[in-house]
Amino acid sequence: MFASILIAVAGWAGAAQPVPRTPAPTAPAEVRRHPLYTERPDTWPEPARLTVRATPDWSDHETYPPAARRLELEGAVMIEMRIDAAGVPRACRILVSSGHVILDDATCDRALEMRFEPLRGPDGRAAAETSYRARVNWLLTDPTSFGAGQLIVRFELSGDQVLSCRADRSGAAPEEWQRFACRSLGAALEHYLGDAFGRAERAAIVVSIEPAGASPTAAGAGRRVAHRRIAFDIDSEGHARNCRKTLDLGFGPAPRDYADTCGLFLSRAWLEPGRGEGAPRSGTLDLGVYVEAPR
Repeated sequence: MFASILIAVAGWAGAAQPVPRTPAPTAPAEVRRHPLYTERPDTWPEPARLTVRATPDWSDHETYPPAARRLELEGAVMIEMRIDAAGVPRACRILVSSGHVILDDATCDRALEMRFEPLRGPDGRAAAETSYRARVNWLLTDPTSFGAGQLIVRFELSGDQVLSCRADRSGAAPEEWQRFACRSLGAALEHYLGDAFGRAERAAIVVSIEPAGASPTAAGAGRRVAHRRIAFDIDSEGHARNCRKTLDLGFGPAPRDYADTCGLFLSRAWLEPGRGEGAPRSGTLDLGVYVEAPR
């Protein structure tokens, strides 16, 4: 099975990715690396709403701690980080425990990789120190059988603004894709629409996944303005690996967090191949962007 992580952080939210799990009989000894909040009186600065400048890839399958996966541990964690004047976290503590030290520590370990815009006072000077709170939900769900499927994400647009978005999936397209599609694609439309950004009234992003040898999935409607195709293999854990772009046309500048060759969709799916020697262990992801211009 795989896991998803939902992060709600003082006004910022993100989602992390599915990871496999297999049960184990006993839990390891629990020794905390990050403390529970016990200070009385509290010496930490007051929490503030900060702008996130950099964050680890919470969508990575391997974010979920392997030991917690094996033990099928789930839970919600509330953490607080102590942030220095440069926007760098220097300490992390647990305000509300998940009930599992493994998940508590993993939350702090990843959160300490974040970076923030320094908090400034009315005079424009950086505050000496502040703190930042976050809630993380660690949840286990089921894998997706590897097969042909499609996701269609439709946008109604006005200039560079999204008026509405709807995501529909069919076949073996992972359910996780449907959950994050509108948010993640909507935040990066300048990349996906390329030169058509700001000029289209309607756009559709069609994502098709196909095992090697499968018949191509039908294309979307409208004028295609961008097209990407990625060939990939599936490793023994069900992760997409050895991704190769075989086509990449019409896209705008990539956001900073799109460096992964496997891309947004393959990095957020755990695929369960069929059994037997003939089961496909490779496939293709095809992403087409279609637009309708103003009448």
